Amino acid sequence: FLLTLSRGMQIYHRRQLEGRWAPQGVDVVHVAGKTIGVLGLGGIGLAVAKRAAAFGMRVLAVDPAPKGTLDYMEQ
Repeated sequence: FLLTLSRGMQIYHRRQLEGRWAPQGVDVVHVAGKTIGVLGLGGIGLAVAKRAAAFGMRVLAVDPAPKGTLDYMEQ
């Protein structure tokens, strides 16, 4: 979902449904260097944090019952 939004895919999809294809005019946002906040480090939160870190994002996380830290997260 994060990559879909950063690449403007929702705009391309809407244009396709309208029967037109014009890739110009859509800004691409690079996620590397951006910060993401993750609420809860259960299965989904950990998966999101791991993937975000792999794309070079700064990962901040909050969990009511932390089980330690991971090397790709700030404390």
